[in-house]
Amino acid sequence: MFSSITKYIRTIRYGLGLEMGMYANREKGDLILMYHNIFPHSLPGLNVRNIGQREFSEELTYLSKRFRIVSLAEMMETPADGRRLAMTFDDGLANNMKYAQRILEQHRVPATFFVCTAYLRGRSILWPDHLAMTGFHTGQPIEWKGVTYRRRKANRYISDEGKRLTHVLMKEPWSELQRFMDSSEEQTGYKPSDDTRHEYRWRVMRAEEVRIMAESPFVEIGSHGITHANFSMLTHEEARTELAESKSYLESASGTQIHSFAWPFGIYTSHAVQLARECGYTRQLAVALREQDAETHSLLHPRTGLFNDRSWIERMHLVNKTFANLS
Repeated sequence: MFSSITKYIRTIRYGLGLEMGMYANREKGDLILMYHNIFPHSLPGLNVRNIGQREFSEELTYLSKRFRIVSLAEMMETPADGRRLAMTFDDGLANNMKYAQRILEQHRVPATFFVCTAYLRGRSILWPDHLAMTGFHTGQPIEWKGVTYRRRKANRYISDEGKRLTHVLMKEPWSELQRFMDSSEEQTGYKPSDDTRHEYRWRVMRAEEVRIMAESPFVEIGSHGITHANFSMLTHEEARTELAESKSYLESASGTQIHSFAWPFGIYTSHAVQLARECGYTRQLAVALREQDAETHSLLHPRTGLFNDRSWIERMHLVNKTFANLS
């Protein structure tokens, strides 16, 4: 009840343009935002990672009035000068070019797009999107390694024992993830990569689309690895391959040097961070910083994720509150 009243009051204050009085007055600082997908309309039934294009445009209008939105390179390479935001997008799906880029250019706002290079492994879809599309379009249960998972609230697959399938798959090697996707298609009769009508929801950008995006003065291309891997589960050679091959592919596709890397799921290890530096990544982004040594932390930059499980006003509240509480 108290939470609902607080949100109601917050909505009124935002509507009247009086919301900034709720936050500490911070005149200088840097905050990096993390988005994923921009759709024609928000589709929370699919996953939390998409936001409707109208809402996204409204967010850019709002944020541009209250912050100076700069490129990731400018934020990393120059001292904080005023209230600065940097925009980032993870995964590199086709909707980034089709919807996000156009809106960013209309608002003259720069952003970095962290692209997975799944085509290097013969795939056009990442396993989290494969699972989300399957649940959304079929609702059918999926059996994996003797356990049955059923679609529950928020399109999550959960076993009768309460185990989330996503958490199980995050620990699987790439060979098993491929086997899972093939098995899911056999069980449900649905192959997401054949769903061309909705391909903006799942398809990773092709090399030519990366090149087109990179030509925009408002776009930087970064790497998100090849397979959207959990790097804490990879061997040294597997991690090096994900880092080096994705970088090489994106440099060839974009015609630019790739300096930035975002850790999939925000998961990293001290060893992986050092390996990324050796591969030539000078800017590494996570989400929340995990407990690591001081040298590892010095190479990483946290981000604030914005998802459709919050309303437009609650997302802007999160941005303002996080900025006000920067250390």
